[in-house]
Amino acid sequence: MDQTVTRGALALLLLGGCVRPADRATATYDRILRGGWIVDGSGNPRWRGDVALTGERIAAVGFLRGAQARETLDVSGLIVAPGFIDMLGQSETNVLIDNRALSKITQGITTEVTGEGSSVAPLTDALVALDSEFMKKYHLSEDWRDLDGYFAHLARTGSAINIATFVGATQVRAAVVGFQNRRATAANVASLRFTVPGNLACRKSFRRLRHVVSVNKRLNVRYESKKGLALVVET
Repeated sequence: MDQTVTRGALALLLLGGCVRPADRATATYDRILRGGWIVDGSGNPRWRGDVALTGERIAAVGFLRGAQARETLDVSGLIVAPGFIDMLGQSETNVLIDNRALSKITQGITTEVTGEGSSVAPLTDALVALDSEFMKKYHLSEDWRDLDGYFAHLARTGSAINIATFVGATQVRAAVVGFQNRRATAANVASLRFTVPGNLACRKSFRRLRHVVSVNKRLNVRYESKKGLALVVET
């Protein structure tokens, strides 16, 4: 079996350590990545060294010339780094179609934050109907209406990357108000009581929404605006 890694980057998923510094150079591990350029995320310059893994955890980092492992990978000339975080992805549905997420993993991305604008939830029957043709094409079923339901679905199908999501402003408005060009009514605002708030049609709507949320005492909402509306939701 060829133990030489030919990809341009390696992503390490978990950080940790369980071997004393005095013993790590001669210990036995499950896997050792030898001779790579280590970029550890600390802000320090990259340096050449070895990374040893035990199970799914990093057991040692350094010059481990005397260490042994069941599998040794020569990563000379490659970057060894913690998994990268894509802060503006849109793979929330793609990972349900192909959970390998190859376009992310092969770039070293192991976590994606999605939900900018539109998001996987909240959903209504009307919004699901709009998605029906796309979902049928890939044999998917939107069997969720909230984030708990989506992540339960994702847990069943699995994913090579971690998914985190905002509740998109566009999504909230579409679920509550629809696509009409009008202001949110009092009933619309009240229906957001247990929903992460999004971008409503005007500042007046926002002020009403803030009151609803503050009474509910489940979220702290800050209003930040120079031009237009911007909502920052802090749980």
